[in-house]
Amino acid sequence: MVSSKQAITIRPALASDVDVAVELILAAAESLLVGIFGGGDKQITRDFLTNAWKIKHSQFGYGQHIVICVDGEAAGICTHWQKDMPEVFAKDTAKSIVDFYTLEQAQDVIARSKAATYAILIPKETSLIIGHVAVLANFRRLGLAGKLVSFVENIALQKSKTILALDVEQDNRIAIAFYRSIGFVEDKEGPDRSPFMHMTKPLTRKF
Repeated sequence: MVSSKQAITIRPALASDVDVAVELILAAAESLLVGIFGGGDKQITRDFLTNAWKIKHSQFGYGQHIVICVDGEAAGICTHWQKDMPEVFAKDTAKSIVDFYTLEQAQDVIARSKAATYAILIPKETSLIIGHVAVLANFRRLGLAGKLVSFVENIALQKSKTILALDVEQDNRIAIAFYRSIGFVEDKEGPDRSPFMHMTKPLTRKF
């Protein structure tokens, strides 16, 4: 567990977190992201994410993420979203694609993204989706992922959401076991034959 001498802090992500952030975002859903944004090429995906991170309010932008730090060093990351996102989210997400790819490539990326949406949870009015939860290898087993999830739970409650939801790859047994240990259960309402397990956690306001 965390040493009493280690300072654990959670803060909004910064543009300067780009190197750690790209590594962690890729680690959180590599096969999905490489398939959509790289057409199977990991380096193209990495370059896209590096560019997108700098576009603050895009799907992969620093303004959409939070970072957990150990003694000031970025150690983990996550994001969250809901059904009705601000207009700037869609605008910056589109910009991140058209700025990086040619027109033809951008059309292919959008088509692959749409094809993959069948497998991903669609937010409900009452839910907040958490994603990109990842911690650097040398900071694991310190309880950091749990702290990130708890932080987002509080955000969800502040937004009057009653459910925290997420997608996790079906074969990622370690992650599934972790989420179950902190109160998530499988959501059977997800699409059939999805490569992801859809999990939800009911939220109760703490007094």
